[in-house]
Amino acid sequence: MIYTTHYMEEAERLCDRIAIIDNGRIIALGTRGELVRQNFGSRGELVLHIDGESASAHADWAAARGGAVNGASFRFPVSDPASEIAEILQSARAEAVPVRDLSFAAPNLESVFLHLTGRGLRE
Repeated sequence: MIYTTHYMEEAERLCDRIAIIDNGRIIALGTRGELVRQNFGSRGELVLHIDGESASAHADWAAARGGAVNGASFRFPVSDPASEIAEILQSARAEAVPVRDLSFAAPNLESVFLHLTGRGLRE
């Protein structure tokens, strides 16, 4: 059965194999896991939410660890979550970075589409 949709969450949930089509051509084909691994490996993103006033004060700390400031958050690309997240959190504690919350996001089909086409679905 062939199922077409522009909703990546729907494709992830309902489809065993996925073809990403751009301008009438198949540019990627595989399972959700295969497509993510082919385009991102095991990379993900750690987001540390900190007290708002502290973001600029600790921007150098984040940059030294490959992170970027985004408002009151620091975003770190992570390829080995089990060890890298622990290292970043230990460093934050040692430097008195006031971490309020954290989240980790793995790439999904929407990330793959954006990576392959260079544009979002709504463009």
